[in-house]
Amino acid sequence: MSLRNKQLIVRVSEDELEKIDALRGPMQRAVFMRQKSLGESTITDIPAINTKAYSELARVGSNLNQLMKKINQSDSEDMFHSDLINEAIDQVNALRQSLIGATE
Repeated sequence: MSLRNKQLIVRVSEDELEKIDALRGPMQRAVFMRQKSLGESTITDIPAINTKAYSELARVGSNLNQLMKKINQSDSEDMFHSDLINEAIDQVNALRQSLIGATE
């Protein structure tokens, strides 16, 4: 991504600002407006159950990364387990992204 060094100023009415703020949720205005303007998907409302699952999957992913680090540091040539763990990490990451509505 290139450095964002250009500024774009847009004037809106109070009503328009309220609508934008309602749509963007906790997302920063600049991020929301940039994504909407460029036709990118915006993730604003994430169900609480998904937020909890997202956090739990982060812990699972962290544990898998620790296992992978131990395998890589060992003298063992056990690539079978390495491949399985890498595949599991990819699946955890994909599931985490789907929980928040992100698309590739």
